[in-house]
Amino acid sequence: MAERDPLLAMEFRSRSSLRTLVYIVAALAITSCGIATILRNGTPSFQQIYAGKIMSLDANLPRRPDHCPNIAPHERVVLFWQSEVQGCELIPDGVTHVLFGFAQVEAGEVIPRFQTSDDIIMSCIQSLRKRCIYSLGVVGGANNNAGMASVRDPPRFVNSVLALVHKYQLDGVDIDDETNYLEAGYSSRGIVAYMTALRYAFRAEKLILTYDAYITEANPRCYKGMRCFARGVEHLVDWVNVMAYNIDKNPWAAAKAYEAAVHETFPLWQRRLPKDKITIGLCTGVGCAWGPGPSQQVINDYINYAKGAGGIMIYSGSADLNQGFYVTRDTVIKMHQTPPPTTIRPTTQPPKTTTPRPTTKDPTPPPTTQTPRPTTQTPLPTTQTPSPTTATTIPKTEAATSTPVVTTTSVPTTTQAPATTVPSGGRNADICGSCFDCFYEPTKSCFNGWNEAQCKSLSFTWCGNST
Repeated sequence: MAERDPLLAMEFRSRSSLRTLVYIVAALAITSCGIATILRNGTPSFQQIYAGKIMSLDANLPRRPDHCPNIAPHERVVLFWQSEVQGCELIPDGVTHVLFGFAQVEAGEVIPRFQTSDDIIMSCIQSLRKRCIYSLGVVGGANNNAGMASVRDPPRFVNSVLALVHKYQLDGVDIDDETNYLEAGYSSRGIVAYMTALRYAFRAEKLILTYDAYITEANPRCYKGMRCFARGVEHLVDWVNVMAYNIDKNPWAAAKAYEAAVHETFPLWQRRLPKDKITIGLCTGVGCAWGPGPSQQVINDYINYAKGAGGIMIYSGSADLNQGFYVTRDTVIKMHQTPPPTTIRPTTQPPKTTTPRPTTKDPTPPPTTQTPRPTTQTPLPTTQTPSPTTATTIPKTEAATSTPVVTTTSVPTTTQAPATTVPSGGRNADICGSCFDCFYEPTKSCFNGWNEAQCKSLSFTWCGNST
């Protein structure tokens, strides 16, 4: 497949001296990290190539208007949108982020297109930006597991993601990697590898990076279900969309799981993630594609939890369009409601006999006379993802990934080997610990199979033998 790199073909033209200065400073900072590599090897480093791409961009990079307020984690109302459905300009006020699905992956790189014309998507993104709403592209999808499993070269994958971001002037990307133990060779090490590379590249442009997860991934018995959460991702993302829907086709089993979510399942996620990075996902309409969705009472419980965590995600706004955005509007209102203060009576006083005030029940959406037909989520490839199974599924051994792969390693505190046994090249055993390949200190990750040049091009620590 021919390489696609439209960034290098774009003409740089300065429209703002301040922005130009920022780009130059950023480019110099990134370039300085790779000077040693250039002097030693005589070839451009990853930083040099990436800095060149930054300098070649148009001055109109995606930026929020100055008057837009900052969004606190608990204020997030994230709305998923199927790109083949028109009407995104009608999205109600109060939504803070819109996720456009899907940009699919083939042969390890993202195909930079969605399921509608570029003009429609770009027009919608610009319209949302004027209203201070972030726009993110969704990479992957439930029927793109084979494509996500094909990501074996993180730098190449990152370049294709950046091409997508710059083409549509997105504010970031949501990674919807739904590979699992049942198919497509789920690899937590592979996911952490490419997510680390994405985080490194996104930081320079202040882009948002999010990740989708099954609701059961934080369970201690996750190995018997779809998959376990990839440790290390929590340090790399702005938040994780916990898909708390499509749990079971059996209505009784699904209802039981939904009711237990707030008090049992979500606290398990707090052991994996900071609470403000836990964004709770709920479904509506045809988005509830695998069994019934949560009841209105459960949705209220989700929202109350989300207001003290990382906000709420709705799957999907495009499915809520035909209902007049009933679920979306109702969710926005409840996310901004402040619960009335509760008065605790002193135990020394007898209880007063008062007539309780009636509470307002949640409105019930008007009944529809027809069953909405699910829309096709994504184009080719047409391989469908097997339906999710319950937590009793027998796990399969996690498939090994080819280079690069990453393992999490702890830095030992014991005395290191004598200096005579340390490999040449200045390996720092205090930092490297048990890693003898490419080490990324912030997440204590060891990228097995990388060579020295590839490791140092990303300014990671080389812990192997120097060539």
